[in-house]
Amino acid sequence: MSNGKKNILLVGGAGYLGSHLKELLSLYNVFYTSRTKKPGAIELDLLKKETFDNIASVPYDLIILLASSLKGLGTSELDAAYLDTDTTGLSGFLQFISVNKLSSKLIYVSSMTVYGKKDRLPVKEDAVPEPISTYGLSKVLGETIFGFYCNSGAARGVILRIPGIYGGQRKSGFIYNTAMKCAGNEPLEMDTSGLGYWETIHIHDLSTWISEFIRNYTWEENINTFNIGYGIKTDFIECAGLIRTMLESSSEIQVRGAKGYTDFYLDNSKIKKYASVTDNYQASLKNYLKGFRS
Repeated sequence: MSNGKKNILLVGGAGYLGSHLKELLSLYNVFYTSRTKKPGAIELDLLKKETFDNIASVPYDLIILLASSLKGLGTSELDAAYLDTDTTGLSGFLQFISVNKLSSKLIYVSSMTVYGKKDRLPVKEDAVPEPISTYGLSKVLGETIFGFYCNSGAARGVILRIPGIYGGQRKSGFIYNTAMKCAGNEPLEMDTSGLGYWETIHIHDLSTWISEFIRNYTWEENINTFNIGYGIKTDFIECAGLIRTMLESSSEIQVRGAKGYTDFYLDNSKIKKYASVTDNYQASLKNYLKGFRS
């Protein structure tokens, strides 16, 4: 395109986060990919190198890597299918970008699941990665490959570590399911044994802050890492109570067994230089719950 706008490629942009993010990037020519053929999307699968040529028609001012596999979430099994996208797929794709000189600026969207549950709170970006799930491990490996690529001088890069997401078109997850039950005044039975992480950020807040970051970041370092989050503690059981209160529900909350999770939340002070990140957790949750009131 020759309209004077910069070109951005969202790899995996037809997915959950990408679908919301691309609507906020109107200042750019946004190209986005999907693993399957979809109207408006470029077909691209990181595990199928024969699809890579589909994105090689134009150079990109920025490539954002959103594509991932959630298969390893909630398990510690070392199945290759849980790791391939963020290892062999990512490395092959980065090499393709380098050979074809497609972009010198890249963002890799990672996850808060790279961190362990014993880190000092709030968890800062320099905490040692210690994932508890295979999904978190896949992101640690992806970050390592991505960092190696950028530190070799192939591109300037940013790693964004994000929390679990709720809202938008997602019709699953703890917050959605709890809201549905509270809206119907159904009992809430909660067993937190073995609980790791849950969704804690609204899709609109996350998309807005990422789009602001893209506009404001200055790309002075080979590689940089940022947390994105509200920067305040959110508790699993307390969240259920908050949802019940906000929906004025009569649902009874029954907690079975001992608390099976530890407190965990991200420090967000570093990214505030580039995005208007706030602690509006309750305000965003309250606004989201308006859609559940009869």
